[in-house]
Amino acid sequence: MRLKKARVKKYRSIRDSGWFDVEEAKTILVGPNDAGKTALLEALQKINPPREAVRNFDALRDYPRERSQ
Repeated sequence: MRLKKARVKKYRSIRDSGWFDVEEAKTILVGPNDAGKTALLEALQKINPPREAVRNFDALRDYPRERSQ
């Protein structure tokens, strides 16, 4: 199974990424520091985590900061 389209909402610095296509050959994430590129990849990784240890979702750590206060 291959991921073709995704959307990330309410995860760390990401409020709503909007829908985006994941191309078969490559997909490039571009943005300034603290834009949420790593957070987006982490959120997608949690859909189907590798066998190695991946942190579970923690609402206090992973919801956007404005929501946890």
